[in-house]
Amino acid sequence: MTIYQKLGLVLICLLLLFHHSKNTPNIDHIPQPINRPVIVEPKVELSLEEVLNTIDENSIKQNIAILSSKELCGRGTGTNGAVLASKLIQEQLTKLKIPYSIQNFKARGLDAHNVIGYIESTKNKNDIIVIGAHYDHLGGNNERFFPGADDNASGVAGVLEIAKALSAYKDKLNKTISIQFYSAEEMGLIGSSFYCKNPILPLNEPDINKHIAMINLDMIGYLKTKYGIHDNCTTWKLDKEYRTFNNYRLTLDLKETVKDLSKKYPFANNISGYRPGGSDHAPFYNQGIPVIFLHTGLHPYYHKTTDTPDKLNYTGIKNIAKLATEIILQIDKN
Repeated sequence: MTIYQKLGLVLICLLLLFHHSKNTPNIDHIPQPINRPVIVEPKVELSLEEVLNTIDENSIKQNIAILSSKELCGRGTGTNGAVLASKLIQEQLTKLKIPYSIQNFKARGLDAHNVIGYIESTKNKNDIIVIGAHYDHLGGNNERFFPGADDNASGVAGVLEIAKALSAYKDKLNKTISIQFYSAEEMGLIGSSFYCKNPILPLNEPDINKHIAMINLDMIGYLKTKYGIHDNCTTWKLDKEYRTFNNYRLTLDLKETVKDLSKKYPFANNISGYRPGGSDHAPFYNQGIPVIFLHTGLHPYYHKTTDTPDKLNYTGIKNIAKLATEIILQIDKN
């Protein structure tokens, strides 16, 4: 190898060494990952009106359509239709993240159950406010069935919307709210009577005497656009005796509460009853618990196959659900 060849090899080695050093990263200049703080989204607190606006007319329509459909065949106690109605209720409570229990009982030898949901307060959790509706009806067969759109798919749909509104307001609740759906009402208030004798709330020590008020929605689908001052949908309101209970847990006068809310809901006094009658508030009343019965009255389709969804006032159902929500929140503040 000549000297020129040796010099050429040295030059090539020097060039390769220079190229390698130029392309080798300097770890002192590599950008290091930045430990950014985790940003926690602030909890959005809804105003009362925002909570009320979660009550949706389309949801009410959809639920009533399903509950009064041929597939559910009148939701007779102990039938597959009643089971399907209960499943609809359970699915929606689950979607709202509202825990619930199934309360099984016998109704004239038939298997039946209540669905008892609850939004437990972190404050006065042992004070229970009940909002309820019965989900059963008269049943039927393949040729003829009783849809029960007003009686009482309307009440169930209303209570489901109230549950949605209250779940959006749960962090502000002072008391536990129980959302209850009864079976076997048409057989004689069997489901609600069973609950009053076998309460499951408060969770730590069930006691019917810790239930401070009950609001019952039964047949709320025929709200009128206008009422006279003396028009009353609930005949029990005409009874001169207005029983006041010696309930130290509730000092609020429910009749006065409804009267105050009638400034916002002009129909409130006309559809509210405070006495026992043929619906699920009666067993609570008989236990000494103040009640409000929300009911838009009887009509020619009552307990007939013509009680269908097309006849209902859906805006009215929505507004009654809003009224009931405000009643509950007034009791909750008491």
